[in-house]
Amino acid sequence: MIRELAVCVFLVSAVSAITEQQCNAMPSHVKFDCPNGDVPCIFARYVCDGVKDCSDGYDENQDAGSHCTEAKQLENCQNDFASKGLASFSCGDSMCVGAEQKCDGTTDCLDGSDEASC
Repeated sequence: MIRELAVCVFLVSAVSAITEQQCNAMPSHVKFDCPNGDVPCIFARYVCDGVKDCSDGYDENQDAGSHCTEAKQLENCQNDFASKGLASFSCGDSMCVGAEQKCDGTTDCLDGSDEASC
């Protein structure tokens, strides 16, 4: 499961990164600048979604400023599912999974809360 998660995270990260030329052409409200590394910016919707899209993980760093708090991470995760017409389950670690993953016999939340009290 962890290896599958790592592969999935890599694929999502690779898709969310855009080139420096694209970053310069985009309005600031739809992009998030990555201050370090080889990824100049990402789409703003990927900030604080539980996946490190900036090469140094700045988009997920809660210590770097107010752009990423635990509440914001959970909100972004839930909004991502909702935008696809799907229900979600809120894990106890500021993340979420699809509602169908609750009590399905497989631990999907890193804290295991999706399989607790089943």
